[in-house]
Amino acid sequence: MNEQTPRSLQSLQTWLQSVITHPNGVSAGILGAQDHITLTPEEIESVIPASSQLDPISKIEVYGNAYYARLIECLGDEYPAVKNALGAETFDSFAFSYLQQYPSKSYTLSDLGREFPGFLKQTKPADAGEFGWADFLIDLARLEWHYSEIFNGPGTETIDSLTLDKLQSLMPDQFAQCRLVPAPCIRLDEFRFPIHEYATAVRKKQESPPLPPPTLTRLVMTRRQYVVRRVSVSAAEYCILQELVNCTDESIGSILDRTAEHWADEMQEHLQAWFERWAAAGYFVGIEILPE
Repeated sequence: MNEQTPRSLQSLQTWLQSVITHPNGVSAGILGAQDHITLTPEEIESVIPASSQLDPISKIEVYGNAYYARLIECLGDEYPAVKNALGAETFDSFAFSYLQQYPSKSYTLSDLGREFPGFLKQTKPADAGEFGWADFLIDLARLEWHYSEIFNGPGTETIDSLTLDKLQSLMPDQFAQCRLVPAPCIRLDEFRFPIHEYATAVRKKQESPPLPPPTLTRLVMTRRQYVVRRVSVSAAEYCILQELVNCTDESIGSILDRTAEHWADEMQEHLQAWFERWAAAGYFVGIEILPE
């Protein structure tokens, strides 16, 4: 290394960030940051001088440890129900392993936990079986990530939702030829457990809510006035609503005709009430007539 080579402030800042955030620790970070400043851990004092109490590596480790402690804390805030189910110490261990595999790369902490449900699925023990403790945790993490996405993403607070009056103002043939415009914050998902009940109990500060038995649960989630809301629905309602939300290039009439092959009885009895509930809940923000 040429001791006379000047180092810019930007190169020093980039180097320090790379070292502090390295998933394998400061020493590995120094070796991995050669593109910014070329030196070995033994030469670190040329950049970070020792103090009377700490050598250069120990000084940087203070910041490295604080960095990961803060990210683990953020993951705990993102996944409070998972943390409650695992216990704080076990959750922190999972969180640290997750951060090593999926280091933070975004400018916003809102993206930090995006891969956490997938990480839990990837690390599920091979002999864990189905519908067990590991599956409950995976479902719980998926639900809490949905909550985070919905809360942090676009909502309907500044736009008008589709009202029942607007739907009823259309002639039947017009209605059948239209498509519904879903709210940007609506999510639908199926879970193997009624994990929403457990998550709600945790958020209500119940210290040890009982773990629910496996029960196929279909949830519709959205946001109204900056509050994330969810409701459990029947298989028929879930299937039809999912089609209306996802098949935005298909007319209402076509979707209803297609889904009636499986849910004719349920549709005859409940379809009007479902549309009334969907309108009241703000699941759709508009209706458009498709070209014939």
